[in-house]
Parts: sequence; structure tokens; C-alpha cells
Amino acid sequence: MIYSWNNRDSDRVVLTLITAMFVGSLGFITKESISNKSEKSEKIIPVAIFYEIPSYQSIDLPLTYNSELSFFVESVGNVEKPLNYEEYPEIGGKLYFEALEMVIFKNLFSRYKSNWYATVEHYMTPNGMQTLWEYGTDKGQNISYLDFFKLNPSNRFMRFKRYKMRPFNEKMVLPPNTIIKYESINNSSKYTLKNKFVTVELMVSRKSSSAGVGEFSELIDDKLLTKAKMDAGEKEKGLSKTISSFTKGFHNSVYLISINIEQNIWYNGHPDMKKYRHWADSIVDTLESKFSYELIREKLIDNSKKILKQN
Repeated sequence: MIYSWNNRDSDRVVLTLITAMFVGSLGFITKESISNKSEKSEKIIPVAIFYEIPSYQSIDLPLTYNSELSFFVESVGNVEKPLNYEEYPEIGGKLYFEALEMVIFKNLFSRYKSNWYATVEHYMTPNGMQTLWEYGTDKGQNISYLDFFKLNPSNRFMRFKRYKMRPFNEKMVLPPNTIIKYESINNSSKYTLKNKFVTVELMVSRKSSSAGVGEFSELIDDKLLTKAKMDAGEKEKGLSKTISSFTKGFHNSVYLISINIEQNIWYNGHPDMKKYRHWADSIVDTLESKFSYELIREKLIDNSKKILKQN
């Protein structure tokens, strides 16, 4: 009965109720239990970040999120440079983990700057896959970037006083009565966005950091390679283990963005559920197209090879 009351505006529920009046309460209860099922989904998005050691500067690869990461990392100024080489992966990994959190929400603030509901259309063109977003006029609630920064004060980039210019759009529009919470779990940050229709859990996790850039070693500009060797070998001779090779001059860190969506089973038949679920799915679309290493890897390698041939 709770399910039917919450979804009383649904044509399906009204029809079910009318039918139940004729076929008896047993049939109504059966229909009720069938409709009242849990709807869940999970998406895991791998993210790879490449940077120089010991400068921690992002390597100039045509990644869709590179320039935004650089903006935040460069705003820090001096980053700790330990004498022991083994300490660099931990420092670099944490630095870019916090920067990645910022870039994720920078993109969400940009995506939902005017409205929380939008239809998304993907279509192929001669220049590749394109995405078209069309926004609705549904009422929502605003969260300012300053209020968002207060959620996670441990993130160095959320100390907004360091920025000469505003790093985010002024606000992000969320569905009505949506609560956003933050929780730190081991090497992960968990952000939960919850309203009466859906719950979205967005978790960013550190997975690994290692020396080198793997398959991209042949695709990096010779000048950048020479500079990295000089920075690593000549400028840091005081290191207990000298960073003298290309492999140790460059580094990579891998992260996972996990997005879990769960519908409120008591509102599955509500006519507004489709919009709220669409909003949740559009978060996945936004982050997957921007950050998924699996999606951009092939395109990245192909483009880099073309550039090398031209040079």
C-alpha cells in the first residue's frame, strides 16, 4: 500500500488499483510485489594520469583532463621533494588524487550549471562521436562551490583562498531536496547524492603508482624527454637513488571512479522517477566520456602517432 500511495499519480498504479478492486486483494498484492523491485547499476571508470618526477608536472599528452589537472597542481606551488626516490610515488599519487577529485566536480558543476535535468544524444559524425545535451526547465536546488569545498577540508585544493580566479562555476543545480555528503574511506573519497527517488554514490579511489609511461614512451616529444632526463639526473643529484633514466623521470598513477545508482523501490512507479534516473545516468555519461582511460586510449595513441609522423 505504501508503494501505491507514493506512486498514486502513475497510470500504471491507478490501473492496477482498479483491477485489484475486481480481482481481489490477492491479485493486487501480487502485482504490488512485482512492481516494487530494486533497480541498481554500477559503473567503474579507470583514470590514468602521467607526470614528471621530481617536478610533478603533468606530461603533455592529449588527455581530455590534462589541462584542468595542471591548473590545480600548479596552484599548489612547492610540493615536497624527498631525498628518497621511493617516496615520490606516494606524494605524487596523493597530489593527483586530490586534483582528480576537483576536476571531477569541476566538470559536474559545469554540466549542471543551469539545470539538473538534460536529455543526452550521442551521434556519429565524420569527426567522431559527438554528444548533444539539451536542458530542461525543472526546478532544482543550488549548491555553491564554496559550500561544496566545505565537505572535504582535507583536500588541499579545496582551500579556495589560494586561487586568483574562481576554479568552478558559481553553482551546481541538483534535483529538489537532494542531500550531498562526503566520507573518507581508506584510500578513497565517497560522495553521496541522495533524494527520495535515487541515491548516487560516487567514489574516487587510488589504485597504483609506478615509474614510466608504458606504451606512451615512444609518443612523447623528444624535447620533453630530454628535459625530463636533465631534471631527473642533473638537478636532483642529491637523491639517495639518483633519478637518471627516462623510466624514473616519468611516472603514472591509476585511479578508479566508481558510480553506484540505486532507485528508491517505493517510488519505482512514480511518473517523475524517469527524470531522476535520467539525471543519475547523465552523471555517468559526463564522467565516462571525460575520464575513461579505456575509451580515450585508442584515440590517444592514433592521434599521437599522426603527430609524430607529421614531425
